Amino acid sequence: MTQYLPHSSKKLTTLQRRELALFKLIATDAPYQKIVQAAEAVRDARIRAIEARIASDGPRSGRNLYDDHIDVVRELSIDVILAYFGYVRRPVSDSPMSPL
Repeated sequence: MTQYLPHSSKKLTTLQRRELALFKLIATDAPYQKIVQAAEAVRDARIRAIEARIASDGPRSGRNLYDDHIDVVRELSIDVILAYFGYVRRPVSDSPMSPL
């Protein structure tokens, strides 16, 4: 009987789709809350892609490089993720509705 080996390609495709969605939200100057939700989705998709890679590589004893990578991604703040994607939050005075 063969064992199920998960393919990480679906997780990578999901990650790419979530990153593209975040880029689009940033480019269209979407509301900040939607951008934050998209950044959280990107972080979660990155973790799932790494976990799929671990599963496809097979079982190992103890911690490995992937485990450390997951820990680093989990600890990333939303601001760091947004900065990576080039998001700069406009000050309130620069908004189009500002009287200044």
